[in-house]
Amino acid sequence: MLNFPYKLLNTEEFLKTREATTKENLHFMSSYLFLDEYQLHEGFKFAYLGLLKKIAENDVQGLREVCEKNLSQAFSDSMWEIYKDVEKIELLNEDQFPDNVKIKLIDYHQFFGVEIDRESNRLKNCQLFETTRKKIPNTDFYMPLNPTWNETLGMNLEFQLKIETNLKLNFIDKQGNSLVQNEREKEVHFMQIESVTEQYPISLKAIPMLFRNYFGKKLEFQEWIITDFDNALNRNPHVIL
Repeated sequence: MLNFPYKLLNTEEFLKTREATTKENLHFMSSYLFLDEYQLHEGFKFAYLGLLKKIAENDVQGLREVCEKNLSQAFSDSMWEIYKDVEKIELLNEDQFPDNVKIKLIDYHQFFGVEIDRESNRLKNCQLFETTRKKIPNTDFYMPLNPTWNETLGMNLEFQLKIETNLKLNFIDKQGNSLVQNEREKEVHFMQIESVTEQYPISLKAIPMLFRNYFGKKLEFQEWIITDFDNALNRNPHVIL
């Protein structure tokens, strides 16, 4: 069970906001969670619930649909071992949802030129590069080693969310023993979730366009994908340097 991405019975706040993330920028990005047009705050609660349901049901295909490949594989690999000793995994306190889930944004980062799918970035041999223009806070720039003219590159936004809740998993072993002794006790978990916010064709105008959009355009989100949970993959880097 030690390799299970979900930290069982965890109450420790083991992830903190990085020093490079300013309070002002974090406050600004947090505001997106509560804008009515996005409904991200409630949406992320349902993402957490959906993840736990898929784990409890051992829904491997469902995990692949909501998680990045590295994370879904980590869950699948560990659950294969878990079910040697565990009879079932149950979800506790779902009847109290969504009021029993508290979500807070503790960090964020943007990635230009890479895909959410880490394997695609490896195959494209994406390389980190420095732009000479004004630096965008909490943003890294990448480029495929051999880019194709007019190939589309994305800007991805990654949120690191702290979740405090008694909506949690419980393991029942083959003898009927329950891992959780106090169903009401809250746990702390960290869910890293990512979405594409824009696509840019490779051209001489791409970087100027990116800066204009960042400093003057409202964000638009595509599908959100869970890319790490409880820091099991050490933030699941887009590219292994």
